[in-house]
Amino acid sequence: MLSTPDIPVGATRYRERATNAFDKASIASLSPAAITGLTKEELLDVIRSAEFPPSALRYERLRFLKRPELERMAYIASHCCRLRGY
Repeated sequence: MLSTPDIPVGATRYRERATNAFDKASIASLSPAAITGLTKEELLDVIRSAEFPPSALRYERLRFLKRPELERMAYIASHCCRLRGY
C-alpha cells in the first residue's frame, strides 16, 4: 500500500466519506452569523474543506474540540479562503 506523507492521518478517510463538503468559494462567503448557525458536523466540514494550516492538526482530533473552538477555526478558514481569492 502506498502512503502519502503530505496528507494528514485521517484525511483520506474523511475525504472518502465527505460527499457534502463545502467548496472554498462558499466557505469564503460565510458570515460570522452564518458560521454561528452551522451544526457541529458542518463546522467540521468547513474546517476540513478549507485546508488551511491550523487544520493540519490530525483530522480525527477535530471532532473532540468544543463548539467555540470549532466556530473560531471556521471563521479563520473563511478568512483564509477570502485572502486566497475565492
